[in-house]
Amino acid sequence: MENFNLPFVLRQDYETWEFELEVLDIERVPNYDSYLYIGEAKEFLNQKPNKAELIFYWDRLEAVILTFFHIGIDAIEEIKNTLKCKYSLASYEVHLNYDLYEYYAGEIQLFLVLKKPNSLLVIYGNSFSLEEIKSNVLEEISD
Repeated sequence: MENFNLPFVLRQDYETWEFELEVLDIERVPNYDSYLYIGEAKEFLNQKPNKAELIFYWDRLEAVILTFFHIGIDAIEEIKNTLKCKYSLASYEVHLNYDLYEYYAGEIQLFLVLKKPNSLLVIYGNSFSLEEIKSNVLEEISD
């Protein structure tokens, strides 16, 4: 999964966005820092997220959580189709409150979480830390 398709380039330094971040009181993974991106919205596959959380480890961007509220079914289908054409779908799971799609490309992993009825989470990052971040997010939406 090449970084040019992602709104935030992984492994970049904190200083890249330093003045566009607000500290979040969340520790999704021990020793990782979470920030709310408050700069101009960056598009993901032609859609602007309502919220972007950037997760850093030692001042390097390791993961991103994009949240889309009230996103249309057509937009969701466009995102799914684009990802399906470009990246390897590793798994698909159906749950009571959400559907989960998992994609891989090299060291980067991407999760597409379709929250019922019409919200979308996109979680992407380096595979090493992403599983714990994904689990943390899914616990939040399952409650």
